[in-house]
Amino acid sequence: MTQDILQSMYQRATNEYGDQPTEKKMFAFIAILTVVGFAAATYLKTLATKDISLLIQDFGVKLSKVKRTALEIERKTVHLTGLMVPLLYHVLLEYAGWSQADFSSFCWSVTACACTADVLRVYIPNGNDCFPFSLLKHIMRDKERDQLSGTTFFSLGCTLAITLFPPAISTTSILWLVIGDMSAALIGVSFGGDVCVVKMGREGKKSIEGSMAMLMSCMVIGMAIYGDMHLSEYAVFLGAAAATITELYEPFGLNDNLTIPLVSSLALQLGLSRIEMRV
Repeated sequence: MTQDILQSMYQRATNEYGDQPTEKKMFAFIAILTVVGFAAATYLKTLATKDISLLIQDFGVKLSKVKRTALEIERKTVHLTGLMVPLLYHVLLEYAGWSQADFSSFCWSVTACACTADVLRVYIPNGNDCFPFSLLKHIMRDKERDQLSGTTFFSLGCTLAITLFPPAISTTSILWLVIGDMSAALIGVSFGGDVCVVKMGREGKKSIEGSMAMLMSCMVIGMAIYGDMHLSEYAVFLGAAAATITELYEPFGLNDNLTIPLVSSLALQLGLSRIEMRV
């Protein structure tokens, strides 16, 4: 019922007011992002630790922040694998004849397996030392060693968005999560407090620089997808702002990998429906 209502809102907003992104456009855009992202990650993997530190300093990062920035870069290059979710989604929609419901069922199966494995990791003694978790142990945050990791929440958040929202909406929100959250983390760690010393967020540890980086990257992605639609900038800004605020404050104390896709999808959906009402 909820999915039918959301689909109806989307169709009313998009049927008459501008060209919507086709599956081919979505696939091409995601493919380009994925290739660029993995090329950058591969290049960084070929560099020695010293070379990465020098590269970071060349971008103007203070020496005191170099080590933490290098670790954050390593974490976020792993985070880029999340681009495979929307890429696979649109490959299967465009070329394999899958429906949204088919891919949703597939995602729920993957999420169930990922959640089960993560629960076992937490409760089995020395679970973090078992394969494949041992491969990621060095970049795992301290708080994730004895509780569910961000991967589980990422899988659940993406699956819920894919289940509840149309493909273009859910794909945009997942890209905001992957690219936007990465931008916030890297810029925040590298330059946070350099321009504005005010700290924000639920725990007072996040920076204006990081949040602005996420907002801008989300806007660029959103307009690249919805730029052909009349007045799309308003809906995109609403969704991008919702994603940024959710990353900043983590409402209800929930992991932002779960909440960003849901909150930003809903905001973008509502923004598109408002366009229909006002045009």
